Parts: sequence; C-alpha cells; structure tokens
Amino acid sequence: MFFPIIAQSSSGLTFNTFNAVIYTVCFLVPGFVIDLTLSRFFYKKSEQVTLILLRFLTFSCLNYIPWIFVYLLLWDRSILANPSFLAFAFIIIIFISPIIVGLILGYANQKQLLERGLSGLGFKTITGFPSAWDYSFSRIEEPVWMLITLKDGSQIAGWFGKNSLASSESSERDIYLELVYKLEDDAWQPVPRSAGILINAEEIRYIEFWQDQTEVT
Repeated sequence: MFFPIIAQSSSGLTFNTFNAVIYTVCFLVPGFVIDLTLSRFFYKKSEQVTLILLRFLTFSCLNYIPWIFVYLLLWDRSILANPSFLAFAFIIIIFISPIIVGLILGYANQKQLLERGLSGLGFKTITGFPSAWDYSFSRIEEPVWMLITLKDGSQIAGWFGKNSLASSESSERDIYLELVYKLEDDAWQPVPRSAGILINAEEIRYIEFWQDQTEVT
C-alpha cells in the first residue's frame, strides 16, 4: 500500500537504514499494539522471542486485510502522493486500527464467540482459557458474593466487586476481596474496620459464587 511509497520517497537513503526502519515499523508495530491490547483481556504465558515476533507479524498482516480493500477501492490514487495524507493514514493504520482489532479480538475471546460459532456447526474445540480459575473470573461481569473454603476447613465470606482482583499469573494465584464478612447466626456480618483480605490460592480448597448472599444461608 502506502508503505513502499514512504520508503521510496526518501531518496539518497539506502534500504539498510531508513527503509529497514519503515518496514520494521509497518510489519511489527501493529502486531505489537494488537498484542498489547489483548493482554488487557487475558494473561499470556512467556514465550520464545521468535514466537513473539511471529505473532506480531501475523497480527500485523491481519490488521492490513481491511485496508487492502480500502486501497483497491480508492478512486483517486494521486492522493497517495500527498505527504499530509500519508502521515494521517500512517497514524490510523499503524496505531489506531490495531487497537480496534485488539479490542474486537479480546471481546471475542472473553465471550468465546469463535468457540460458540464452531460448536453451533458441530465442531468440538478446546477452551482458550488456560485454567478454570481464569475462565470463572473472566465471566464475572457484575459484582458477586463469594464463600471461600480454605484447606483447614475455615470459611471466608466476601464481596468481589470492582475493587477486587483475582490474579491472572499462573505461578502466583491469589485473590483480593474488597469487603469481608463473617457468618453468624445464618447471616453475613461485615467485619468492622476491614479494608479487604488477600488470600493465597494455595490455601483455598474451593470457591462458591453467589448472586445473593441470602442464598448461602
């Protein structure tokens, strides 16, 4: 599209300098932006540098697909010689478009749209979530009540709201509840002056999720 035009427009510079930078930016930066946006939706395990670069390149190519059709449908190709238009298009395609693509892919992953679509066609797929922990907490869209039973048999009741957090790091699982309650006389009583509680996943036997605390009692 317009990337070769940008590279060729700078006469006197060799491919090993300016052109190399342009092509590197065009084929890696969009993928990096998409990957960075996706990381806001779910945690990705560590990978080798070669696999990361390959993912960046793949995402970048995916980002360019709709713009290829825009280029083919462009009636006035002379506009590509306008430096102001090229600068504007560069910002949109390299930085803005990848964010939109990343948001779409992240939403599709959280809602499991691909899995549902393939399941509707009769295909059986594996989940995109690395564990039931990630799957359970990714599906929480509204605050919920939690009753956590520890390995020693004791229980912790709490409110998992917008200020609560469940770790996405597989090697350091923990959960923070912003409000803590104790069960007394079949009722949830708030713990006075509590600022929340942090629980290590290694101490947890199981977690119960409730939409209404009265259902627990």
